[in-house]
Amino acid sequence: MPKPPEFSNMVLEDIIKCEAFFAKKQDAMQLYQDLYGKYSRTSANFPALENNPAYLNRFPNTIADNISAIYGFLIAYKNNNYEDFQVSIERPSINISNIATSENNVVINFTFDQVRQQIEKMSALKEDDIEDILEKITKIEEIVGSKDRKSKKWDNAKDIIKWIADKGVDVGIALLPLLLKINE
Repeated sequence: MPKPPEFSNMVLEDIIKCEAFFAKKQDAMQLYQDLYGKYSRTSANFPALENNPAYLNRFPNTIADNISAIYGFLIAYKNNNYEDFQVSIERPSINISNIATSENNVVINFTFDQVRQQIEKMSALKEDDIEDILEKITKIEEIVGSKDRKSKKWDNAKDIIKWIADKGVDVGIALLPLLLKINE
C-alpha cells in the first residue's frame, strides 16, 4: 500500500534537513531526536542506533553517526517509493572453538637434611626455637617414612601443621614442602 503524499513530503524534508546538518553540523541532538522519533517505528529496516542519552552526551560524534545512518535509511526509503524494503544480507556462519588445557606440575625436592641446614642458618631464631623446629622435622620424617596409609599420616601430622601455623613465615616455607612428601 503506497504511503500518502504527506509522508513522502516529510521524508524529503528530512533528507534536506540531514543534508543541511552535514553542511553546517548544527543542532545535532534536536535533529537526531526528531528523526528518531518519526522513523524508528516506521520500518523493520530502521538502523539499530545507540540511543542512550548518557552515552550520546559523552560521545557527541555518535549523534552525527546516527544521523548519517538515518539519512541513508531515508534515501533508501525514498528510492523504494516510500515502501518498506527488503534487505537481503547473507550472514556468514561463524563457529568458534576454543579448547585449552593447562597442566602445572610443581616438583618440590627438598631433603630433610637440606631443610635442617636451612633452619640452622636462620639467624633470627633463638637456639631453643631451632631445637624445637629440628625436632618437628624429625617427627615429619618419621611420619613420611612410616608404612601407614596417607590418611593416617595426615592425621598424625595435624598437630605439626597447627604448630607450623603459629610459627613465622620462614619456618612455614621451610617445613611445608616436607609435609607434602606425605603424598609421595
